[in-house]
Amino acid sequence: MPHPKEQPSAEKTARSHTSHRPRLRRQPFKWRVRAPWRQIAPQLARQGSNALVSRPLFLALVGANLASLLYFGLIASPIYVSRASLTVLNPTRAGSNLTSMLSGGSGDGTAEAAYVLKDYVGSWQAFRELADRMDLARNFARGDVVSAYGGVAGLFRRNDIALWRYYRKHVHVDVDVKSGIAAVEVQAFQPEFARRLAETALADALQDMNQLGREQAQNELSTAQAKTGDIKAQLARTDAALARYRTSVGIYDPREEYTSDLTLLNDLNGKEAELKSQYAAVQKATPASPVLHNLTDAMAAVQGRMAADRARFPQLGRVSAEYERLAGLRDNQQNLLQQASLAEQQAMRNSAQSRYYMQLISPPSRPETPELPDRAMWIGGIFLVTLLLWGLLR
Repeated sequence: MPHPKEQPSAEKTARSHTSHRPRLRRQPFKWRVRAPWRQIAPQLARQGSNALVSRPLFLALVGANLASLLYFGLIASPIYVSRASLTVLNPTRAGSNLTSMLSGGSGDGTAEAAYVLKDYVGSWQAFRELADRMDLARNFARGDVVSAYGGVAGLFRRNDIALWRYYRKHVHVDVDVKSGIAAVEVQAFQPEFARRLAETALADALQDMNQLGREQAQNELSTAQAKTGDIKAQLARTDAALARYRTSVGIYDPREEYTSDLTLLNDLNGKEAELKSQYAAVQKATPASPVLHNLTDAMAAVQGRMAADRARFPQLGRVSAEYERLAGLRDNQQNLLQQASLAEQQAMRNSAQSRYYMQLISPPSRPETPELPDRAMWIGGIFLVTLLLWGLLR
């Protein structure tokens, strides 16, 4: 009987299928875009770019960068900077200044004189003296349409106030408090004009500062002389009043008279005591001696003189009060006259020394290469600012 065929088990079947199945290689992943999306994507890209270009902020920022490139690359005029370094000395203030030294200054008055120079260079008076002589309006108007005098930066204004403000922006002085050195900087569109303007401004400043110093010293001297004359007149009136008073009372110096009478009274008191002791001794030894009569007369004379001197004291007291007032007033006026005379002498010395001296460390330069505007810095700065605004406001 034939044996029935043995049925393969499920495990063996699965194992055989697994062993004979071919291995599939792993393919790299690819984005699969269906056909409708292939048509929509370019449309979205075109719409995004059109929306970006049509945004006002984007156009404004791009315009700002293009304007900076156009102006600083092609239009902006070169600016030449003339520099000078100097110290200003004044002999009347050359002494040590404790307040300035404690605050970190030089202590010899150079910083104070340098600040006077700085204030004068930027003053209206200095501007008016330079405006016509140096023809500031014509020379400052030689730049481009934006930075020149009367241009866009100044809102096209052309008057003396606008020119003064333009002058102050382009001519200025910086002072180092510790060293007292003044640094002068003049900006112009021509190198030769920048140098001449710096030299003329410094020369005019020194001349006018000396004139102001002489006027101040002359005013101080006049005040001191007037005060001295006034005190002399008061002293003369006091001396005349004192002389009239002495004539009226008949006493030259009540204070000395009182001292003399007091000394005499003390001497008379001593003499009286001596006579009394002699009288007692003689009377005890010889009661009937004629010497007693002489001693009695002597004591009477001494006592009479003492009484006369005591009677003068009230009178001296009455006249000494007015005399002391007049004498004290005269002494005070003499002291004031002495002080006023010293002040007058000092004012005379200051008047002779009231002069500023300028020591140039570096004379005004004539630049060969323009220093301003810093084109790369401005273009890069505007680009960074616009980039930051785009990142914040988009």
